[in-house]
Amino acid sequence: MDIKPVFLVLHNERETSDIFSTSLEHEYHAEIYEAKTFEEAVKTIDKLEGLIDGIVTTCLIDDKEVAKSLLNYLDENAHSMPVIVLGNVKNYEGAIEVKELPADFDIDDVFSFFNTSIITEKPKDPPEYVPIPIHYFYTMGAVFCDVYLKINKNDGNHRYLKRMYSGNTFDKSDIVRYQEKFNVTSFYIKETERKFFINNLIKQTVSILQDTTLSEPDRKEATSDAYNMTADLLLTEGLTPETEKAVSATMNSIKEIMKKNKKIATLLKDALVSKESYAFKRVNLLSSLAVKALQHLDWATSNKDLNSEIVRKIIYFSFFHDIFLRDEDSHRVHSQRDLNLLNPDINEKQNIIEHASKASALVRQFPQIPMGVDSLIANHHGVRTGMGFAVNYSSNLPPLLILLIVVEEYVVKLLDSNYEEYDDKEVVESLYGKHTKSAYKKSVEALEKVISAKE
Repeated sequence: MDIKPVFLVLHNERETSDIFSTSLEHEYHAEIYEAKTFEEAVKTIDKLEGLIDGIVTTCLIDDKEVAKSLLNYLDENAHSMPVIVLGNVKNYEGAIEVKELPADFDIDDVFSFFNTSIITEKPKDPPEYVPIPIHYFYTMGAVFCDVYLKINKNDGNHRYLKRMYSGNTFDKSDIVRYQEKFNVTSFYIKETERKFFINNLIKQTVSILQDTTLSEPDRKEATSDAYNMTADLLLTEGLTPETEKAVSATMNSIKEIMKKNKKIATLLKDALVSKESYAFKRVNLLSSLAVKALQHLDWATSNKDLNSEIVRKIIYFSFFHDIFLRDEDSHRVHSQRDLNLLNPDINEKQNIIEHASKASALVRQFPQIPMGVDSLIANHHGVRTGMGFAVNYSSNLPPLLILLIVVEEYVVKLLDSNYEEYDDKEVVESLYGKHTKSAYKKSVEALEKVISAKE
């Protein structure tokens, strides 16, 4: 897989920022990060830890010499990426390769500079230590390589402090303590041990999920943690034999949870008060409610068994359809209006627009998927290409997809509610008000029967 170059654009004027961002993205198929202040730019550079290939910055923001401050910061922290400055930097004598552009710049000058400074650059040595998101450790009980904390020093440098030795055991509460007390978001391991660590992480996670003695609350918590970890790994590692095992074990555990979800009232209450992740709650609610609604739909009444093909489709759909949306706010975008109101940065905006298409392509890589589930995922915002959002949803969509669209709208409204103020009837009435077409009303009616019966 080709590695995309990464650029940072620092500018406080949207129009100019968009010119650079869209041009670089198109020319290099690059990943673009944007910042409106010097402080935002520094945070992005620190977060990406040497992965940025080039920077474009304005010279001044609110009369502050942000370009000079940025160049000095890069020098002080031993960064070497080339920088384009829109304007003139006064008295800069550092080591960073700089290209100054006039206000009436030609975008080809940008490409010419980056073509020579980036493409001819020697490959970077891999970092000695790599970050591992702290939530990956939730489903582990032991580590079999040394684990470190990154300690930032006053002089701008940092060191790595060993916190766990190979063979150390722990439980989730130990990990959570680092998050809550010390605001730790990642541990670090040696880069040479990363593959071994990921494989061992998945092995331990699968073992927990296959434990038949897990209590219902413990299974929900473990499955939520596993889902979040597995979704991350699918995006960073792609489909490998190990990530395929993690997906299979997580989906089987979701099915086990569905078997225990006998009372809808308990399921809905738990969704509002439990501590599982928002993303997992959506997966669990969508799959459980959609499966229960099947028995109230003429076209699906023979598919009640949890091992039936249609139920497999629902579980695959629930697991994968929004897997590229890793931000909770992005999960709430279901229309172009929602996207406009959220107004995310250019990277997340493009991700939201493309997420259905990308998820459909990802699920097609898996062996023995339920027939047609990739199409359901691609079309889940009413657009065949999986790009963007339909203004009006067609009645010609497959009945199962219509059901999933309706149930997901209910789930989103439920999860955005306060438990004490939540009103089933009000939410269902809003669904009737929105979906006046016969095909959609049938799905609303089926969902209403499930909820009102509290079955």
